[in-house]
Amino acid sequence: MIVEEMGPGDCQFIPIDIRFGRKSLGLIYWIMHLNHTLDCADPIRSLNANDTGEDPLYYRSTIMAHRVPPHVSTFRVKYGYKSAIMRDTLRRRLVRAKVTGCMFYPP
Repeated sequence: MIVEEMGPGDCQFIPIDIRFGRKSLGLIYWIMHLNHTLDCADPIRSLNANDTGEDPLYYRSTIMAHRVPPHVSTFRVKYGYKSAIMRDTLRRRLVRAKVTGCMFYPP
């Protein structure tokens, strides 16, 4: 509920059934599909794994904040790895709510 409140429309939660062979394991999991992929990586300060001159592949992105719309709290970086990026306001709210399972590393 916190993610939806902080960024309505940022993502969709899709239920999945974890199976072993034909039998459901009865586990409840959800895919968090991010609806926004933003071209917001600073090409000079981000670390690019692709040096062939083609599209970059940023493995560590420096975000240009002015390229992130103010209403977006969760997104992917265009040409970045598949990680989800979230605003610090959302991270603080998740920490205050004592959401378990996620770990936030210092920048």
